[in-house]
Amino acid sequence: MTDNTHRRLRTPFLFLGGLLAATALFGMSADRNPVEGPAEEAMQKMRDYVGTFDFKATLDLTPLGQPGVQITFPGTASSQFVLGGSGILGVSEADNKQSVSYIGYRTDTNEYYNLNMDANQTGLSYMSGNYAKPDLLKMRDPTTGVNMEVVYGKDGASTATVRIPPTQAVLLKSETTQTSRNAGDVLGRLLSGPVKPTRVNRKADNPNPAENYARSHDLLHKLAGKFVSEDGYKAVSRMVGEGRYVLTHVTGGRGEFLTFTAYNNAGGFFQQMMVGPSLPTPIYLQGGMKPDGSIELADPFNPNGISVLLSFDSGGGYSATASMGGQVVEERAWRLEK
Repeated sequence: MTDNTHRRLRTPFLFLGGLLAATALFGMSADRNPVEGPAEEAMQKMRDYVGTFDFKATLDLTPLGQPGVQITFPGTASSQFVLGGSGILGVSEADNKQSVSYIGYRTDTNEYYNLNMDANQTGLSYMSGNYAKPDLLKMRDPTTGVNMEVVYGKDGASTATVRIPPTQAVLLKSETTQTSRNAGDVLGRLLSGPVKPTRVNRKADNPNPAENYARSHDLLHKLAGKFVSEDGYKAVSRMVGEGRYVLTHVTGGRGEFLTFTAYNNAGGFFQQMMVGPSLPTPIYLQGGMKPDGSIELADPFNPNGISVLLSFDSGGGYSATASMGGQVVEERAWRLEK
């Protein structure tokens, strides 16, 4: 692919909203240590699609106004069960870029959900759905109406098709084959990477939101590192997805969690999602930067729901104050462990 072709495709890639990572990850599952509880049966349906994978994705630009233009991208992916088997963390590499995805199961709606951190954008993207047949999984983005179908074959093979409204034209097709059943420690490799990679977003006047620089991106770097709290919690965070997102692994007295944080440049707000074995549904928050440089996040769907204030200190740490219904329910100071 030439540099000029790559520049022309940046906007269509941004439109995909993490679908390339999703089609790779949904060809997978994880190791043989499933979680106990309501989601156990659901997560085990994917356990035969584990390890490492090769995939080939073909992007058809006809629905985006470029008839006859098709681009094929090869890539690799790997996944593992995390959080006691309650979720699947996956990493895909395509076009020399890293994307990260997470699969979980919501017990409130009895649906799978897929959270994507695509290297070609800055916002988190989300799809949810369920099996229509034992070998057919259907997912949908509730905000854009983009649909994805994954058909499972034998020996870890799968084919994914992405369709976009209003005509449900095919935008992306991906074929995945398994190369190994053992992916190793995917989470460990991500958390042992560089704390703060070179900033991806460099120009404030770039019309592409995935590459445009905003001051808010710098705050994400303050969340990256190794932190401890006085009450015994530990948090290890790294910038992932080519430096566009923060992945945080929290362990402590009440179990463990994964938190994904982003600054959605197109929307102009921060996003954060927390998942864990004790959470029947993921916690989603979004918000903005206050004049003092802190980040205020809240449940956008429930004005009386949880809200979190992140305040940064000069020593490299930060504090998190969680409230619900206007009442503080938890405060925790995170000290940077050097």
